[in-house]
Amino acid sequence: MSRTISPKFSHTIPQTSYEALLKICEKALLQKDPLWLLESEHLWIKTKQKEIVRLRLNSVQRELLTLLRERLQKKERGVRVAILKARQVGISTFTTALIYAFPLAQEGVNSLILADDIDGANYLLEMVKLYQEMLAGHLRQEEKKSNEKKLEFLGTHSQILIDTANNENAGRKYTYQYMHLSEVAYFPERKVKILMDGLLQAVPEERGTLVVMESTANGRGNYFYDLWTGKNDWEKIFFAWWEEERYTIETSRIDLTQEEKRYRDDVYEKTGVRLSDGQMLWRRMVIKNKLGGETEKFNQEYPAYAEQAFLTSGRCRFDNSVLMNLRAFCREPQRREGNWQIWREPELYLQYVIGVDTAEGIEGGNNSVAQILDVRKKEVVAKYRGKIEPEAFGYELAVWGRRYNMAQIAVEVNNHGLTVLTVLKNIYPHLYYRKVYDRHNDRWTEQLGWKTTSATKPFLIDHLSQALREGLYTPSLETVLELETFIVYDNGRAAAEEGKMDDEVISLAIANQAMIEGRWDRIEPERIPEKYSPAWFIEQDEIEAQNWRKVYASVKQ
Repeated sequence: MSRTISPKFSHTIPQTSYEALLKICEKALLQKDPLWLLESEHLWIKTKQKEIVRLRLNSVQRELLTLLRERLQKKERGVRVAILKARQVGISTFTTALIYAFPLAQEGVNSLILADDIDGANYLLEMVKLYQEMLAGHLRQEEKKSNEKKLEFLGTHSQILIDTANNENAGRKYTYQYMHLSEVAYFPERKVKILMDGLLQAVPEERGTLVVMESTANGRGNYFYDLWTGKNDWEKIFFAWWEEERYTIETSRIDLTQEEKRYRDDVYEKTGVRLSDGQMLWRRMVIKNKLGGETEKFNQEYPAYAEQAFLTSGRCRFDNSVLMNLRAFCREPQRREGNWQIWREPELYLQYVIGVDTAEGIEGGNNSVAQILDVRKKEVVAKYRGKIEPEAFGYELAVWGRRYNMAQIAVEVNNHGLTVLTVLKNIYPHLYYRKVYDRHNDRWTEQLGWKTTSATKPFLIDHLSQALREGLYTPSLETVLELETFIVYDNGRAAAEEGKMDDEVISLAIANQAMIEGRWDRIEPERIPEKYSPAWFIEQDEIEAQNWRKVYASVKQ
């Protein structure tokens, strides 16, 4: 048997010669372009039905291959890609094959595959071993060493290491040229910062290096979410569920529910894609049979557009769409003064309230936070955030309260807030008093400061949630980040996620509560004593600040 090499040649060559020439060409292609291996159909994978079949790229994988080839060829620095994906569209399989191809074809390179847990690591390791076992002989490199964490090639002196995110020292021994970080949103939160700082420094920024970080969404308040929504140099790529050709069921017609109609219209509005009846039927079956009827869970596991993946963590106490809007309009302060961030200077005749959450003031502890809220515009105009001793914080608040038109100061009395109030009540006239019912005398009384208890915290947070929905605005990204990680636990308790803080949330909630309870009649110009005019405050600020510091120093002695 013989085969024609080219239509323009009339002669033929023996089959054996053709096969030898083909093998030479394929080996040369692999060395020149390792990405060729992914589209060559020389790799084999195990299907859900436990069948061993050739890897044939789907539309999502082909799109990613084209993009990475272009970036690696043209980019002057290393390529850094973060991929937010729908579940099971083939990204992990593709990227693992990618990380296998480079050390197979190139000399002296190190590749790392890092999974979120041991099960994930074992799954990806088995995938690599199958690639190696089933690869055609003329392309395969002889193994020097293969164990549960390492595959080393004798011919290229290159290696693939596999580890888990539970090991915070993973990857620290080597310099890597290629790295695959799988399901990063599920990396252990308490270790992820140390882990990622070490890993990313292990990959030089040279041209040709590659780091692919991929994950399905896992709500807000994790490393992947912060990287995806933050400002950085990572190229962010999203793959929706409807891009996978398999995610459809053949049908002639489907009667959509009202929820399904709203969903299809929303996807069309956000993406310009009109989902077919077959795709909508597939979605219905997945929600019914795999997700217990939870449409929000579908949106997280199979998002149709990137924002949708994070809108439905299911645990956040505050409205996710509101938080997304807030994040979109966060901005840097106009100026900073010490630990104060100022977005708007005090304006004549406007009224302000200051919500205060006090910490101990020691290194490594929580921050003390004060939020200054414009009562009329319902907008945070300035904020203090930092470590400060409670006595000094009291004097600081007095100065800034005067600067903002004798703002009402509402201090949480729990713990160190009592110290702040002890200072303030002797030097500042406009403080918040909470109403307390005296059962013994059957009357309402007023007590200084806000007290957070198991009884008062729920409606404090409820009122903040309502205010945010109605337009309460903060330009502070720090505040929005804490709002995003303020969650509802299984027992119904609302609090900061484990390992996160809530100082910004509580101070904003207290400011909002004081604003709700206060009487805010419009201040007319003629009703303001000249002595306490804004101009007078500005002139006195520096003098007063110096005086308070002197008093504080003498008290400390």
